[in-house]
Amino acid sequence: MKNDVTVPPDKNTNYIPHQEWYNTMITAGVGKKNKTTVIQLLKGGPKMNITILAAYEYPEQVNVLITSRDKFGDVVYCRYFDKFKKEIGVPFKSVVFPEYNVHCLRRNDAAYVSLTDDPDEDFEYPVPIIDRTQPEIAHFFSVCVAPIYGNESKWLMLAELIEHYKLQGASHFYVYSKYIDEYSRILLDDYVRTGEAEV
Repeated sequence: MKNDVTVPPDKNTNYIPHQEWYNTMITAGVGKKNKTTVIQLLKGGPKMNITILAAYEYPEQVNVLITSRDKFGDVVYCRYFDKFKKEIGVPFKSVVFPEYNVHCLRRNDAAYVSLTDDPDEDFEYPVPIIDRTQPEIAHFFSVCVAPIYGNESKWLMLAELIEHYKLQGASHFYVYSKYIDEYSRILLDDYVRTGEAEV
């Protein structure tokens, strides 16, 4: 799938696309599961910790997926971290919408992101931001090979397996090997050299 969006060298974004539409949907309660219990009505209910599943960087924004329930419409703050996991910049105020998604702005040098309910509270373990800004994916179909053990010769089996899956459309292979024979290692090293495998 070809994407014609070009990513500027300055990764900072200043707004979330379609923010007015998101605000309208949140106000209308679209997508909200109304599961209010009597205890929640009386006590207000406990505030659930935010558990982050993953973060994906797109040309317009960073989308953070969470697994925490009943956070729809809650105000949260995107916290940004560099590659050394040191916090950078000012937290960005956002909202959980739809049910398990938070839209954050992009930031230069941000390699990790975390979410908090308040801009200055302690944050959970930050997750890496996965780059989805490239116009084309590196590998459409990759194969993970089961772990290879033992010193007996496996070069023929490996060559047959890799070449068979290449005919099926695979373009990359992930191989885990331990105690492999020398000739099989030479074969794997050649696939690594051509960029077809990671060992």
